[in-house]
Amino acid sequence: MKKTLIAASLALTALLSAAVFADEAKTPEFRYTVGSSLESAQPKIDAKLNIEQSLELAFANNPGLINAVNAANESSWSVYGANSAFKPTFDASASHTRMGKDVSTDNHNTGVGVSAALPLDINKRIGLAAEMARYGFDISYLSLTSEAQSLIYNVKNAYYNYLRAEAAREVSEKAVDAAKRLLQETESRYKAGAVPKYDFTAAQVDAENQNQGLIRAETNVDLARIAFNNVLGIDPTSATAVEKVNVDVADKIPGLNESIETAFANSPLMKLAEDDMKLAETNIKFAKAQKKPSLALTAGYNYYFRDYVQTGSNNVFQAGIMASMPLFERGSIKADIAKAQVNAEDAKTSMDRMKLNVSSAVQTAVYNMSEAYTRIKSNEASVSLAEESLRLANIRYREDIGTLVEVLNAETLLTTARTNEVNALYDYAVAKAAYEQATATQPELGSVRLLDDVIIDRGTDKK
Repeated sequence: MKKTLIAASLALTALLSAAVFADEAKTPEFRYTVGSSLESAQPKIDAKLNIEQSLELAFANNPGLINAVNAANESSWSVYGANSAFKPTFDASASHTRMGKDVSTDNHNTGVGVSAALPLDINKRIGLAAEMARYGFDISYLSLTSEAQSLIYNVKNAYYNYLRAEAAREVSEKAVDAAKRLLQETESRYKAGAVPKYDFTAAQVDAENQNQGLIRAETNVDLARIAFNNVLGIDPTSATAVEKVNVDVADKIPGLNESIETAFANSPLMKLAEDDMKLAETNIKFAKAQKKPSLALTAGYNYYFRDYVQTGSNNVFQAGIMASMPLFERGSIKADIAKAQVNAEDAKTSMDRMKLNVSSAVQTAVYNMSEAYTRIKSNEASVSLAEESLRLANIRYREDIGTLVEVLNAETLLTTARTNEVNALYDYAVAKAAYEQATATQPELGSVRLLDDVIIDRGTDKK
């Protein structure tokens, strides 16, 4: 009979253990990471990159994004750990006791045992802790989303600024070519005695000034490439190049009020602030729950190799309910509640500040788009007019009707018009990228996989 009881008890304990640990065994060991290490992920770039390829490199190598993914992964394990508190615990033990002869003639005994405990969440602290962990994961995920949005904008900004620098270099090259042609023509006419030395000297100075501008433009291209490589998370010395893109200029600028409404509805920063408020409110409940009693079911079995003194048997079974209630905690619970309430007030203030920040970002982007759009429209005819002005100035100069100063002024006006055209176009492109980030309407974000499904399932699991 004793052997039957022992076998049944051990089988029941093994069955309970298997039911609990089977769930743990199903938890995958895979930990999702973005890209690979910076040392081993340097791409071989032998062709011009488009925006999509640039984003792929950035998402694979950007260290800020990798850190955000790791933070979300860590938060998902916090959810797993909080949910585990609902499950029973099992322990195995072994003991050897020895008592004085005045207590018992059979003064030593050895035993082994198993015990189990199951918390009953009557004060809701376990459930509240799990809820706070899920909010923590949501906040980490929203932070990751915001980091991804920033990365998309930074890639586009660096990409467009790279194109801007290359376009500005082309403008400088055209100015240098024009200055060289003017210098050659002026030198020929000076040698023929058709123009004074002043014209020849002024043409030389103009050619040198245009060369200086080209040197600065070439340096700006190098600096733009370094900034672009830095955003991609690759070696700054990589000889990257980018494809030209057609910047689509919309027929009209988005409305300010509807844009702000879209941002409030979609922005991960707004949702993060909301979750931060919910987390703070839950933390108050968690702190107050410390005043309530706690309850747990306990069970155990011990086998002693000699008869247990109190029962006269080798087998000892135990089962019970353990309750506890804080009576005097030296003000620690009161302090925890007060701190939680202060954090909740801070969260509300942060929410108000976040609304202002998001609204400000949207307004800035809309105004910048509007300004660039107006400049593009007003500059549409400027380049062609400046080219015609230069053509006429050259004709007048060759026919001794005009002066060299007219030609130089016309060249300056043309260079300015071309520069304005370039800056207006890429200012619009950058402002549009900032608008998409501020309103959380970046089309690229929908095709980005930020976290593995395993991490998401673990971080959103509810027991």
